[in-house]
Amino acid sequence: MGLFPGTANVPGYRWLSRAGYDGNGSRWTRPGVASYSGREALSFDADLPDRPTLFDFFGSKRNVINMLTKGCDPEDNLTRRVKPIVYTVGHYLHQWHLADIVAARGLLRAVKEGPEFIACAFNGVDGGSHARDSRAPKVIESYRTVDRAIAQARQVLRQQGRDAETLWVVGSDHGHSSTHTHIDVPRKLDELGFPCLYYPRLWRQDAHCAEMVSGNGMTQVYFRNGTDWRARTPWDEIDARGLPKALLAVDGIDLVAGRTWDGRVKLRTSRGEGTVCWREGACSYSFRGEDPLGCGAFTGFDAEAVLQLTFDGPYPDACLQLEQLFRAERSGDLLISAGSGFDLRARWEFPEHHSTHGALVPAQMHVPVVISHPISTNCFRTADVFPTVLGLMGKEPADGIDGVVRT
Repeated sequence: MGLFPGTANVPGYRWLSRAGYDGNGSRWTRPGVASYSGREALSFDADLPDRPTLFDFFGSKRNVINMLTKGCDPEDNLTRRVKPIVYTVGHYLHQWHLADIVAARGLLRAVKEGPEFIACAFNGVDGGSHARDSRAPKVIESYRTVDRAIAQARQVLRQQGRDAETLWVVGSDHGHSSTHTHIDVPRKLDELGFPCLYYPRLWRQDAHCAEMVSGNGMTQVYFRNGTDWRARTPWDEIDARGLPKALLAVDGIDLVAGRTWDGRVKLRTSRGEGTVCWREGACSYSFRGEDPLGCGAFTGFDAEAVLQLTFDGPYPDACLQLEQLFRAERSGDLLISAGSGFDLRARWEFPEHHSTHGALVPAQMHVPVVISHPISTNCFRTADVFPTVLGLMGKEPADGIDGVVRT
């Protein structure tokens, strides 16, 4: 869609909506919260804004295994019936190679049918990494499955005389890094005097905060403000309660961030505190103590300059990514990012995760994107893929997106 998660109002695969959550409902139903690891995944398309996806720009299309199907007619969603089974088997039985097989066969079928656009997701790398390690033999085999599937698809295209005119884009939505220690954030919040609502303990009636973890490397904390959850709690108040300091004292919690009452982003590590301020498309960054982002103070940088400055740093693109996340109505008041080797979910995670994504560290932020048409830069955001594909295909992207065309 060419949108950042904050713009799309889907700031993670678990979230709480201040407008939709009221704490009422049955033990099993809590309106206004979602976990796409559960049944709410069926509502993912409905949670997205009324904006076009790549499917909407092409007259004929096919979808294979993707979670996002918005804009794709059911008859063009080749794996709509088998996908829930494949996901369940992969998650609970560690058999993600079955998802890769289904994806490979679906891709080959789609190529033979010859639509204008095909979107195909291979889930084995992510699922296998979580269950074992990002470099485990089964994960490497998942990469090989992707390689073979592309080779077979290109062979069909060559036979059809369509290989030279086909644009390929192969990429990932996040990185991965090995995990050795799990941090129980809800328990820590309980100990600090903030009874915490979290998955799967959604029926808790005395909660003063809610914790929604994604990828296990990042979690968002929402604070009840008075009798309900509708009003945001600014960084100024959270800091006055001593929470950032207490959380950063936990080994493995690397960075915490929140938004001030006037819209700036405050971030803090054990080394120092930084302030990010965006005004009319220009970013300024300052800090106290040691520079927590390691990029140096600056003023008046646009989004491209911010990316180039921080891409190879310890927190790639953090100045923009933190700001965009807090745009969402469904984003938390406090964001917590784990350090390398740690994640933020100790209980209720089955299977136990041995590799993590979601944190602001380079191994989880950097992703490969391979495009079969040359472009002039090696450094861009994944949101840029959407308008770049449309541009290369001679189509005009809609206004109001976050991505920019790369040529």
